[in-house]
Amino acid sequence: MEEEAKKPKQHRHTIQRLKKLKQILGDTEEQRLALVADRFLKIIIIVYSFSLCLDSKSKIGKTISEFIKQFHVLEKRPNSVASSVRQFINGMKKYILAHKKENFEALMIKSREVSFDN
Repeated sequence: MEEEAKKPKQHRHTIQRLKKLKQILGDTEEQRLALVADRFLKIIIIVYSFSLCLDSKSKIGKTISEFIKQFHVLEKRPNSVASSVRQFINGMKKYILAHKKENFEALMIKSREVSFDN
């Protein structure tokens, strides 16, 4: 600790940043690839969720569209807008997890089959 205190402030800051990067990105290439795969999976899930939301023929798309159409009613009560939106989002999340679980599982299996090797 005393050695770090003797080093110039710029150098200590650089060391701290490097430690933080190592913490975030991992030490080995294997850890970094696992991190990339995890992020890739999250992106797939987000894209799939958006596709469900944007499909006006799906139950989810219709529900979201109706919620947006009725949003002006919520705006009349500004104190409850945030909680109403949060409640709606939580309800949609529960519905998706309960009724679209198989689709998510299939996407997760497919994403694990993706190779990052050339």
